[in-house]
Amino acid sequence: MTKTSPLVSIVVPAYNAERFLGDALASVCAQSHSAIEVIVCDDASTDATPNIARSSGDDRVRYLRNDRTLGGYGAMNRGVGESRGEYVAIFHADDVYDPRIVERELAFLGEHAEAGAVFCLDRFIDESGDEYARLQLPPSLARVELFDTALLAESLLRHKNTFLRTPSVMFRRAAFDAVGGFDQERFGIAADLDMWARLSIEWRIGLVHEYLMGYRHYTAQWSKQYERMRTEPEMFFAVMDRHLSRPGLRSLVSAEALTSYRVWRVQDEAERAANAYVLGDRQKAVALLNSSLVRPLLRSSRRVQVARVLALRTLVRAAAATGTNVNARRLIHFARFRRFPARDLAPPSTSLAHSLGDGAENGATPSAPNAGPGSDTRLPPSQRKLPSIRVYLDPFTRHFHGNALFDPRSRFNRDNALKPWFRLKERLAERGVPIDTGDYLTGAQPGTNKVGANIYVSYGIHDAYRSLVGRDDVLLNAFYLFEVVVVDPAMYRATPEIARHFRTVYCWTTSEHLRAFVPNVPDVKPFRIPMPYDSVIEPHWRRTDRRGIILVNSNKRAALSDGELYTERLRALKHFSARGEIDLWGRLWENGLGELEAEYGEAVRRSLRGPVDDKYEAMSRYRYAICYENMVLDGWVTEKLFDCLYAGVVPIYLGAPDIDTAVDPDCFVDARQFANYDEMQRYLDAMSAADYERLRIAGRDYLSSEKFRQFSPDAFADRFIADIEAHLNERGLAHLWG
Repeated sequence: MTKTSPLVSIVVPAYNAERFLGDALASVCAQSHSAIEVIVCDDASTDATPNIARSSGDDRVRYLRNDRTLGGYGAMNRGVGESRGEYVAIFHADDVYDPRIVERELAFLGEHAEAGAVFCLDRFIDESGDEYARLQLPPSLARVELFDTALLAESLLRHKNTFLRTPSVMFRRAAFDAVGGFDQERFGIAADLDMWARLSIEWRIGLVHEYLMGYRHYTAQWSKQYERMRTEPEMFFAVMDRHLSRPGLRSLVSAEALTSYRVWRVQDEAERAANAYVLGDRQKAVALLNSSLVRPLLRSSRRVQVARVLALRTLVRAAAATGTNVNARRLIHFARFRRFPARDLAPPSTSLAHSLGDGAENGATPSAPNAGPGSDTRLPPSQRKLPSIRVYLDPFTRHFHGNALFDPRSRFNRDNALKPWFRLKERLAERGVPIDTGDYLTGAQPGTNKVGANIYVSYGIHDAYRSLVGRDDVLLNAFYLFEVVVVDPAMYRATPEIARHFRTVYCWTTSEHLRAFVPNVPDVKPFRIPMPYDSVIEPHWRRTDRRGIILVNSNKRAALSDGELYTERLRALKHFSARGEIDLWGRLWENGLGELEAEYGEAVRRSLRGPVDDKYEAMSRYRYAICYENMVLDGWVTEKLFDCLYAGVVPIYLGAPDIDTAVDPDCFVDARQFANYDEMQRYLDAMSAADYERLRIAGRDYLSSEKFRQFSPDAFADRFIADIEAHLNERGLAHLWG
């Protein structure tokens, strides 16, 4: 083999591909560049795929079979891992390829050493192989042959991924290995886009302006199944949120591109709301509309797109106000898809797992985590079989309505923060008891559960329960004061009324400590907020290239001044930013600091690095973290300190005076021991490598200790379930619990 004929490995992932695999392989083996190996990676098919792959008649075709279904990108990763070529192409088992595609793309990479991957344009073909359209690039990309980091990000934000066709890609094997392969577990069906975004940091991305593949479109393909009646966020947004959080990247794109991206998100939310309504889940539809921020629409120059989104939102909201009658659902379906439904619709099939891996992790509408046998949790609550006991949980804010609190793909599940509530749902499902967010009860007519009891628990929306008072089918079980008193004093002032109706009121601290702020607070019981993990996140914890100090906080202010620590964070920021030793990550800082602007504004501007998508990854880059709670209050120990321990960054802690009763003091730096920040600075500068590592190891050991268990999801679930049992016993309803 000569240097002019390098080996190209063509990976063809296949799952139950008997219908089109033969045509695909025939076109792949007919390439004008003959120095190829073709690797068919069969993802545990149950049809004739193995026979077709083995009978291609071309000895350049190798057949691999997975023992179990890995998902589309899992099969691609395996195929690339088995490849021998310097260059690798990913071609699909249901598409057809021009004989020149390998030749053209290989020539492009040969001429552009800075390019790590190259794509081409595609013709749209139907199930019979007949062409019916062609990809039309946005005018701004009509002459673009190379995308650098900035241009690719700008183009994706403006146009979404309408121009990088993964079934046409060829990349350098070295580039693939350097960025680590497709991350299907995190990004599901959009793992390819994540790959190209990561690759664009070190390499350029090429585009050959020739139509060199036939991209087959048909209803059974997995990308079509994913989109059909989807009610979960499009994975495009998870990828781009992650990409935009990379240091310096947001500064490379225009304000107009960021506005376009926000408009795409509002459109996605409107379409998901329409889908939810058509599927009969009115509460989820309303929750999606209520949580959607429409302000970007007002700033966008895309008038036609904005008008369509606003019209769809208005129509869905009007329909939801009438209930979920069949005619309204048919109308919304027509508005969404320009056709009436042929039959009753169901959520996307979990058979998507055959193409994408585990559906709940890869973009399909997830069922409840380990929901238990026989529980049809993909159906809206109104369509499920009613058990004797139903639990309704009103979340921290209305953004989590529509069961977003229990949705792993919710955009509010940042850093897996909702994992404790997934575990709570698992624990209840083990008893055959379903749980939904409170809007499914407050928005329903009395008598929703005619054969049992509805248990209602609130996490702090302190007026939502009022419509339930006096209903004989509802037990107001527990009210948790999740927000701290200096942030939401109104909730604490409402506690006398709350305590009249709920069996138990929980708080981080004792009534005695609260009465310094709100004198008439009734007796409350203490609780610990559950944390998502009980061990360090190893890839982040093991990181050694650490420097400086990090502060992760949004720009918010306290409603009360007594005991608040928001201002103290700014003092720390001002001190360490003067020496260039601290980076500030978070949202809303562009809004300014009000009366504190003169003193701390320059420090914020000097150290601000922008929003952060992956908090743990960002923290893993630093040696220390400013870890100040929102106020000084016994018992007020939040996720801030634990986030540091997970990522292996040493926390500098200030907050709960009784922190030692909850957390091992050997795993953090106690800010109270220093008279001022100059003294703290000297202490940090003088810390030896051995002492620093002892702090980190103490944090890791604490997370696996019995002392930490009070913060575990199971400890919280134990209390939650015990409260329900006790309440039912008190009312003579223990038989309903089973």
